[in-house]
Amino acid sequence: MGWSFGGEREVFSVPEMIEVFSWQRMSLGGPVFNLEKLTWLNEQYLHQLSHEQLVDALLGWRLRRDYLLKVAPLIRERIRKLDEFIPATEYFFAGDVDYREVLGDMMWPEVAPGDIAKGLLAYVDRCEALEAWDATDLETQAREWTEQLGWKSKHAYMLLRCAATGRKASPPLFETIAVLGKEMVRRRLRLAADAIAKSKR
Repeated sequence: MGWSFGGEREVFSVPEMIEVFSWQRMSLGGPVFNLEKLTWLNEQYLHQLSHEQLVDALLGWRLRRDYLLKVAPLIRERIRKLDEFIPATEYFFAGDVDYREVLGDMMWPEVAPGDIAKGLLAYVDRCEALEAWDATDLETQAREWTEQLGWKSKHAYMLLRCAATGRKASPPLFETIAVLGKEMVRRRLRLAADAIAKSKR
């Protein structure tokens, strides 16, 4: 992040970077991590892929057989036709989720939105410390978390469900969180906490 290619060029390959790299082009100032620009850069690389490369990238991302084998047991009893699979599992394959429809379900009158947001981030902190990311450990942490905060589990678990999936109904909560993965879940829970903190109940 502290190096520039030179000129106006922003998109280049690793071999091209190696070829022109020099310490003289390193900036001593603090680098700025711009997520919007990173998304734009990712878009440029995706647009350069052939159709075959794009399909391979998709298969390697979330459409892997091993990932689908984790999702299938959670959803099999919830669908009647194959065409119901994608609508029922969208949050397993999406990046961020939309909280507008479930924002009210993530809050309850007895606790201020700011405290709910802080409490949700406290669960994220607990999850960060987990060595294993599995349903059993996630549920154990959730039980201890609700007891520590003095929250009712029905409220706390609905908060976690909505924050992790963007929906009020999902397959078993902690199995779902385990399949979604640590990176995805902690990002979504932080975004949900931000949405709650900014809400005007």
